[in-house]
Amino acid sequence: MNKPEYIFIHCTDLSYKTHPDQFWAVDRYHHYGHPQAPFPKSSLGYYCGYHRLSSNGMEYKAREDSDIGAHCNQLTPEGVSYNVRSLAYCIAFDGDIEYPPQKDIDNAIRTIKEWQMKYGIPLKKVIYHRVATPWKTCPGSLIPDDYFSRMLLSPPVLSQDPEQKEKKLELSRLYSLLDELRTLLEKLKRLLTFQ
Repeated sequence: MNKPEYIFIHCTDLSYKTHPDQFWAVDRYHHYGHPQAPFPKSSLGYYCGYHRLSSNGMEYKAREDSDIGAHCNQLTPEGVSYNVRSLAYCIAFDGDIEYPPQKDIDNAIRTIKEWQMKYGIPLKKVIYHRVATPWKTCPGSLIPDDYFSRMLLSPPVLSQDPEQKEKKLELSRLYSLLDELRTLLEKLKRLLTFQ
């Protein structure tokens, strides 16, 4: 069982410009194409080694948080595989030739912040794959070390979930009605004071 203490940020190493939706390709690659394939199947039935993957603005859940990952088998400072002590978020882009699309960044930041809060993971333990595997550039040589950490320090990204949008709209309507009610009460108060 996975006990999250770290969060890893990965990229797919495939350009989103030529491969816009990559989840199924990654799942197939981790099942058949990777030199260490097949990766362990998740409780959700996927071979994708990451817990979440954002591609073309869609966030895919490949593994439950409690599922052991298959994304970084290097060892923690305590000598345990990162796969049993971390959550993995992958963004579909090639960080050596391009920056990730904003909608995928928004998905990643929102989920990573949720994980940080849920598991008490400090910012210093939100790391790039290349930290554990220095022979790789993942999430890409264009991505500076503080690229994601600056965004993780900012206010939370608002959910684009339709239900959340509807709730916000309803709340906005209620505030408008409350303002109208206040105005009517003030008018009524003035009228009663004059009599």
